Amino acid sequence: MLHHYRRGSAVPRVRYGVITLAAFISVVVFVGSALTASPSLAFGRNGANLSAPAPASFVTESYYRIRWGSEDEFMTLFRKNHLPFLRRQLEKGILLEVRLDAPHEHQPEDSRWDLRMTLVYPNAAAAYRTDKISEAEYQAIVPSDTAEARFNREERRRFELLVAHWDVNVKSLEVLIRK
Repeated sequence: MLHHYRRGSAVPRVRYGVITLAAFISVVVFVGSALTASPSLAFGRNGANLSAPAPASFVTESYYRIRWGSEDEFMTLFRKNHLPFLRRQLEKGILLEVRLDAPHEHQPEDSRWDLRMTLVYPNAAAAYRTDKISEAEYQAIVPSDTAEARFNREERRRFELLVAHWDVNVKSLEVLIRK
């Protein structure tokens, strides 16, 4: 997820550890169904058939609607400040895959999204871990107070560039048609 990495920062963040009963039940039902479902078939960007993540994997898609004309600035800040954290989670095995996609055609404004980030975790527990990045790993990416002040300023700016942002936990359905 694109959010807070260090306590005390002014960057918007997700409140980990606070899960409503409905969210908890949804996760339990999803994980239970994912464990019993058969793997489905996913289609890549070029229409090539790719294997779907393992049935027990947990997929989250984050959608971003960026202010018109600010896409390049948003992506520069995203690559500079957020991707290092995602790479570290991939190295540690917390994440299995990270994909970034943009729509090929334009959409109506009320349903428009400009960037979709898909995160594939090995399971739901990994997705909801609160310790995805350790303090030492954070210090390696943001090594000084000066760097942290810049990081916080740039992350605030990145979120200012958003018109909307939403996250969706995705469940795989059995594919009924295959070539």
